[in-house]
Amino acid sequence: MFSFGKPSKNKFARQLREAIVKLNGSTYRYDAHEFMLIGTENEQRINLANVYKEHCALDKPDRAVHLAKLASIFGLPNELPEDFDDAKASLRPKIWSRAQFEFMELHRQIEGGKALDMPLYPVGSHLVSTIVYDTPNAMRSLSNEELSNWGVTYYEGHEIACQNLEEATMAYAVMGDHFHSSMTGDNYDSSRVLLMDRIRGFDVIGDHIACVPNREAMYVTGSEDEQGLKIMFDLVNKTIQDGDLRPLSPLPMILVDGEWLDWQPPMDHPTRSVYEHLSLNFFGGLYADQKDLLEQLYADDPLAPFVATFSAMQNEETKELTSFCVWTQGILSLLPRTDKVFLGDADGGTQVIVSWEHLQMVVGDLIEADETFYPTRYRVREFPNADQIAELQRLSAN
Repeated sequence: MFSFGKPSKNKFARQLREAIVKLNGSTYRYDAHEFMLIGTENEQRINLANVYKEHCALDKPDRAVHLAKLASIFGLPNELPEDFDDAKASLRPKIWSRAQFEFMELHRQIEGGKALDMPLYPVGSHLVSTIVYDTPNAMRSLSNEELSNWGVTYYEGHEIACQNLEEATMAYAVMGDHFHSSMTGDNYDSSRVLLMDRIRGFDVIGDHIACVPNREAMYVTGSEDEQGLKIMFDLVNKTIQDGDLRPLSPLPMILVDGEWLDWQPPMDHPTRSVYEHLSLNFFGGLYADQKDLLEQLYADDPLAPFVATFSAMQNEETKELTSFCVWTQGILSLLPRTDKVFLGDADGGTQVIVSWEHLQMVVGDLIEADETFYPTRYRVREFPNADQIAELQRLSAN
């Protein structure tokens, strides 16, 4: 079925590649499978998925201007000043999805090339921050080497970048009594989650809880504010339903001693089911993309582990979603973290269906968390013995 009036992915990639060549002569090859442009000289990778969505959302007369803007962002050399004093006013912090860099590294391992030389500051488990040099024409993330050439550490640069953002124009909205939203619309609303002093000044009930679902959003409310948390999750769901063009993470974080840590509502909280639905869909997408890349990486390795699938099932009565994976006897596997695990024999029969918590309780020594993967995979070699299976069956029956 054709989408009339909108360019195909291949046409868009070709148009952007030609616009960059026209601008500065830089050449790129097009990887249709991964939907990205790869520089033929510097191996720069341009992921096209998000910018393609933005392009298609525009009216047809506006697309030529958009292409030219993209070419200027990706194609201009944007040389850095030699002296740090001349550059520091243009530094800003930028928030990214951690998956973008983790999967970029898997691409590099598959295709070869240089490792990324960019300092990444963790913001919770699912976001990272970089320092960018921002000018009216383009934005570029700074590498370790570039900071070193200026004689500046990452933390010094990060502090200056955050101070610049603090001093920039800001617009905040308050919904209800204690729900706060950054609404400046300058591509840095998500980055304002790093402005700790300002966030501590927000009037909330309980501890400060933040969510950064996309580049243009940053929400803050309190851990004890049922209404504020409901507003937060409603807005996050709306951005997803509207087809978020720049997704980051739909999962909340809590501010503890100046750092953002992962947070989830208590089991009996009214928003718990909404959180669990968001979490399942978020991890389902991450694990699916990761599985595709790992299978490419292991394609020619007969000794590589089996990459298990993150799946989900829905209760017909309650409509509750439950994630699950399959651990098969005799197969070295990398399991995703799921609610349930189906333990089966090599013939496809299921011996027991057990919760992850019960699995850890009985055979935790057989499950090795491998945090070199994001999201984390769990390496399993030896299958549970008959006594352990019997204990798991007993627990699952209760």
